[in-house]
Amino acid sequence: MNHNKKSIGRQELLEKLKSHESIKEPYSRGAREFGFTVGGKEFRIEWWINVSYLKTQCNCTIPFNDLEISGSWPNASKKNMYFKYYGEACCILPVEAWEKV
Repeated sequence: MNHNKKSIGRQELLEKLKSHESIKEPYSRGAREFGFTVGGKEFRIEWWINVSYLKTQCNCTIPFNDLEISGSWPNASKKNMYFKYYGEACCILPVEAWEKV
């Protein structure tokens, strides 16, 4: 595990939250608080320079230091939000489903 990786910056985090139409109501409040809705569920992020925390409605707190929106692994969604901690996925939220035919 490489602990020298730089954590995601505030502006980059907000841009990624705003980058996909299925991520609803992304916001930044103050210097450290972000929030968004995906799949009808609300999430909050507490941002710090070296690590951030994803907070769910059920009081689960997940540390991460990078965010990627891409791919379909592991749940066959068209797009997922991959919250990563030193390069390893620690939380995967489905963002966009494939159209049913």
